[in-house]
Amino acid sequence: MDDQDLETRLRAYRPVSPPDALRARVVDAGRVADAGSVARRLQPSGGSSLAWLPAVAALLLATIFYWLAANDRARLFAQFPVTDSEETIDLHLENQP
Repeated sequence: MDDQDLETRLRAYRPVSPPDALRARVVDAGRVADAGSVARRLQPSGGSSLAWLPAVAALLLATIFYWLAANDRARLFAQFPVTDSEETIDLHLENQP
């Protein structure tokens, strides 16, 4: 099989476009859901701030844990100072029988 034969066989299987009915359904669905209805669905029910409470709590917890980790990291670096990166360590290893 050479390239020309392969091209001939592949021409028989050309991709087709989606059916026209599908495009019409998608466009009609877009007209039904206007921007106002989307905005109303995103707004918390009744304008209550209680709907935002889980998000605020998650943000507060993340901030507290970040602060605690930073404090522990600072305490560890103060306890175990980092040596100069230019300093080298020589290891003398010997083979033992």
